[in-house]
Amino acid sequence: MPFFQIRYLGEGISMPFADGDPVKGFYATRIVHAGNPQQAHEKAKARVLQDWLTGDFAARNTGGVPDLSVDACRE
Repeated sequence: MPFFQIRYLGEGISMPFADGDPVKGFYATRIVHAGNPQQAHEKAKARVLQDWLTGDFAARNTGGVPDLSVDACRE
């Protein structure tokens, strides 16, 4: 099985930032081992969402759960 590198654009969040304007979006890259691009997307998306639902970002996010879209995917 190959490795895939998937970059997501996340939107719909709101996190305080040093200058006072909240951060409204982000990019996140995950590298996963999967049989095909769809499986890779599912694994990578779950890992990104885990950070936002239970990880360090969850406590600081005053917006919603991020809406993720694939910005790039390569094998």
